[in-house]
Amino acid sequence: MKLLVVDDDSALRTLVTSLFSHEGFDVMSAEDGDKALRLMASNHFDCVITDIFMPNKDGYELIRDIVNKGNGTKIVALSGMPETAEFGKDCLKIASMLGAHNVIRKPFDFPELLQAVKDIEAI
Repeated sequence: MKLLVVDDDSALRTLVTSLFSHEGFDVMSAEDGDKALRLMASNHFDCVITDIFMPNKDGYELIRDIVNKGNGTKIVALSGMPETAEFGKDCLKIASMLGAHNVIRKPFDFPELLQAVKDIEAI
């Protein structure tokens, strides 16, 4: 399975990329939605794991663009927005409504993220 990890937090992006590579996935990464779309123009990804809040093109815009392409790429959305923040309770719900197949709140455990990817692999 080919994955694209999109997050502006370089430490998290590097860690998630490394962990999925160790699990046998073919993984690439990007720091924002614009760079992710450039990678997607020349690569097919089975799944995109994307943060919601990033500079340039955010996760919401990226999810919309992926869904509009209609190529079957699955999406896992991540957000560290606290539930007490403005629309924090709804940010992952919005991602799901836009087309994310799975949503996870940060911080998360890697087994939780791995299972989310495996769950959508079966879709």
